[in-house]
Amino acid sequence: MSPRLNIIGGGKVAQALGGLLVRQGGVGWAAVCSRTLLSAERSARCIGSASAVGGIEELPSAELWMVSVPDREISKVAVALAERSAVKPGDVVFHVSGAHTAEELKALRQRGALLGSLHPVRSIADPAVAISQFEGTVCAIEGDEEAAQQLAQLVRRIGGVALQVPPAAKLLCHAGHVFASNYLVAVLDAARQLYEAAGVPPEAISAFFSSIARGALENVSILGTTAALTGPVARGEVELVRDQVAAIDARAPELSGLYCALGLHAAGIAARRGEVSEERLDALRRICLRQGA
Repeated sequence: MSPRLNIIGGGKVAQALGGLLVRQGGVGWAAVCSRTLLSAERSARCIGSASAVGGIEELPSAELWMVSVPDREISKVAVALAERSAVKPGDVVFHVSGAHTAEELKALRQRGALLGSLHPVRSIADPAVAISQFEGTVCAIEGDEEAAQQLAQLVRRIGGVALQVPPAAKLLCHAGHVFASNYLVAVLDAARQLYEAAGVPPEAISAFFSSIARGALENVSILGTTAALTGPVARGEVELVRDQVAAIDARAPELSGLYCALGLHAAGIAARRGEVSEERLDALRRICLRQGA
């Protein structure tokens, strides 16, 4: 018999993972509850073979339980589930947080549940797009040994790559994901603001993004970050960096701190390369630290 899946939470990750598990993960059907019945119904439509219920107390018995709620709510949901009889010994209960471990669900140990976490290492801004592009996505897994094994099987069935992550590594690893994904978007948004301040038309901005950002990511994937760094800091162009900081101060001062912070980190990468003199690196650091040059 195909396992049944209960989903607590109706956000984008729940919709994407739920849809994948129902469509190709061997899950027979799913039931969804969220903050409101309307939200649960919307998620159920996205997932496909799923029904919406009004709350945790209405969820039926299932072999798999996905907790896809804000991190601060995970342990509260676990306590609420532990107070019910629906979670049976041997059921796998997992959350999808990248930062927290399966111990957030420890209240369910008294029910004999197998606890785990499964975090897709990709940005899920649109569930339908994530589903269509999920093939090859790395999913970080940890938790009770049997739960982790079952979750790894599910990941492989939906086309993902299961990666066991030590519990102690999760928080710092997730901070890395924030840099590689969320902060990458923030940096590109800063670039967009500078293009706009310079009077660049929207269609040219789109072309810039498509060309320069994709090229940088391809370089990193092939060469690694140290060899992939290009630009004025990598070349030790002190005068150009000073002029750019002055230009940003004049036209978009709210971005000066970000430019300098990233410039300081880039100087560290350039130092690893050993192609820029220490004198120029010191001058670049002073500019980025607002100490003059």
